Amino acid sequence: MHQHLLYIIVTSLLLYALPAESKEDIESLLNEFKSADSNYSSNRKQTAAAADKKPYKEIFSASGSLGLETVFNTAHKKPAADKPDQRRFSSLKTRLDLDLRVKLMRDWRFYISGSGWHDFIYGLKGRSAYSREYLRHYESQAELGELWAGGSIAPGLVLKTGRQIITVGKADTMRIIDIVNPLDMRLPGLADIRDLKLPLALTKLEYGSQKISINACMIHEIRFNKEPLKGSDFYYEPTNMLLPVKEKTPAHGGKNSEAVINLNIRLPAADMGWHYSYFFDDMPAVKFELPAAVKLFHPRLHLWGASLNAVSGSWSFKMESALVHGIEFIRDYPGLTNESFTRLDLMAGVEYTGVENLVLALESADRYILNFNKELEGMFRARENEFSLSLRCKLELLREKLTLEILALHYGLRFDGGGWQRFTAVYDAADRLNLTLGFINYVSGEQFMFDNIGNNDRLFAKADYYF
Repeated sequence: MHQHLLYIIVTSLLLYALPAESKEDIESLLNEFKSADSNYSSNRKQTAAAADKKPYKEIFSASGSLGLETVFNTAHKKPAADKPDQRRFSSLKTRLDLDLRVKLMRDWRFYISGSGWHDFIYGLKGRSAYSREYLRHYESQAELGELWAGGSIAPGLVLKTGRQIITVGKADTMRIIDIVNPLDMRLPGLADIRDLKLPLALTKLEYGSQKISINACMIHEIRFNKEPLKGSDFYYEPTNMLLPVKEKTPAHGGKNSEAVINLNIRLPAADMGWHYSYFFDDMPAVKFELPAAVKLFHPRLHLWGASLNAVSGSWSFKMESALVHGIEFIRDYPGLTNESFTRLDLMAGVEYTGVENLVLALESADRYILNFNKELEGMFRARENEFSLSLRCKLELLREKLTLEILALHYGLRFDGGGWQRFTAVYDAADRLNLTLGFINYVSGEQFMFDNIGNNDRLFAKADYYF
């Protein structure tokens, strides 16, 4: 506990000791807004060299990708007669992503994105072993992505409203401050967090000056993580009980609206920020309605946080800390008092780019519940302390046409909580064609999501054509 307090003190001293100069001005903020791409298209190639410019091309800009991907499970054993057969090929999917940008007026932009895919593996291997609900979420999908309009409403003041994805904090892998958008967790580890974020309907107001920027968001859409469903080899029981489980999802907007405020200061060799969020916990708690059933509900949480990113030569140092208040695990359980808890979340990371075409990054996070009730340890996801560590190594070869990457994420101080390691090779085969080949190795552990996933190892391959 003293180490946690020392961490906060050191972080605060660093934040106040840094110089207060800036190389950026208000025009760079507005230009950055005008040219910003959504996370849905952050990894897409730009379209080929434009032909002769026409007036409509100055107003409209469209892009997209068409992909084919397959997954081969390498470690599954023959299942019981009433269970789905997860051996060998588990996915054969085609995917289409589309983006459209429109210049409405001088400083205003409109953006819309969407995606659709169909997995042919269920038709090839048989659909009878899966429920209708499972097939509705795993066999095909057509989904609206981001949909927003935004622009300058006064000098330095930008308004952006609609369905969007936002990024908060400094960390790349660990989610300490960056908790606004929910994630698609149905296939953990196969994609980076930035590609798993789900957009939310919100209104964002941002002001930028030479030294600071401040933004406030009112979130109107209540949306939680997409979790693995029963029938998936990643499925885990939410309560480990034989009682029926119902989940209570809050209504959108009104008194259920969520809020986020971020203050950032830009310095010559550092950025620092202070953050506040008022939101529903993505992880549900359990409310007992004995003797008939249990109900999953999402408590309201308050987050107060700080972040720092400092650069020195080829080294980049990242720190985040947050106090999260209102956490619940169990309500109305016989023999236990209803309690809410406060958790201290800490993150420290370092990134090295001193070797050409090589990036090395290490991030660690610790989540510690300050007033934990020892009787809850191990019950319904309740843990007093949770440590996690991630390591990323990225190397570009063949004049940056081949990218090799290793990403590992593990839980527990002794790495006994479970995790995974992902090995990926991406080859730029042509101006508009990327080929991807990879392998992910899963490790079972005590962390609830990794309780029984050690046999879920996968080979995956993708071909993406960009237009």
